[in-house]
Amino acid sequence: MTALVPAFICIAAGRVRAKARGVKFGRKPKLNPFQREQALARLSTGETQAEVARTYGVDRATISRLASPLPFEADAALPGN
Repeated sequence: MTALVPAFICIAAGRVRAKARGVKFGRKPKLNPFQREQALARLSTGETQAEVARTYGVDRATISRLASPLPFEADAALPGN
């Protein structure tokens, strides 16, 4: 008789094996590094997020995430931290 192994253990083991092979997880970025750099430069010249997003064919939220500081940097800037 074989013992039943919980599914999460099998999934975790599979993820570990995949990472060891160099498999990348997650969604592919919409903009490559050059496009991100260009978008930030255009924002700094005064173009709106909507205008920049339209030219790259992405949602305004994608450009907004580029323009906002990283979450950990934002936490450090809060008073009292």
